[in-house]
Amino acid sequence: MSTQALDPVPVPRLEEIKGTFCMLLAKDVRVEQCKSYEKHSDDGVISIVRDDEGNALAAVQVDAKIAAGAGAALTLMPAGPVKEVKTSADVFPTHLENFREIANVLAGLMNSQSSPHVTLGEVIRIADGLADDVRELRANPTRRDVFDIDIPGYSAGRLYVFVR
Repeated sequence: MSTQALDPVPVPRLEEIKGTFCMLLAKDVRVEQCKSYEKHSDDGVISIVRDDEGNALAAVQVDAKIAAGAGAALTLMPAGPVKEVKTSADVFPTHLENFREIANVLAGLMNSQSSPHVTLGEVIRIADGLADDVRELRANPTRRDVFDIDIPGYSAGRLYVFVR
């Protein structure tokens, strides 16, 4: 390993996020950058991106409806149950596990030749509790971005990216 300082983990670009959702869900998913930042929700599903030493360097949070909708759409499950999702407690385990596949691809977008190697760690419901390092990352990221996502026929909501 080089002694040269590494760059920060890159924040995925809008085109990369849209491309990931469109490719994996085989749908024309609408992804738009939010014009103004609103505080992230205290509910939803969060995927933690960790370096090789286990440090949380980034996180991708989605509204519960996005986790459920994307998880259902990935395997062509009916959209009906997704319409009933109000909080992350309502996200079926199958939808959560399917969303993990999407989160894994999004985590891969955060690797570059000049930044620390990162991989997907946990994918959890925020209501189940967050580790201290993840709470700190959400509260004080060095960079963040927010996107509106609409998965046709399934759900719409927000995706937040936090980077240390």
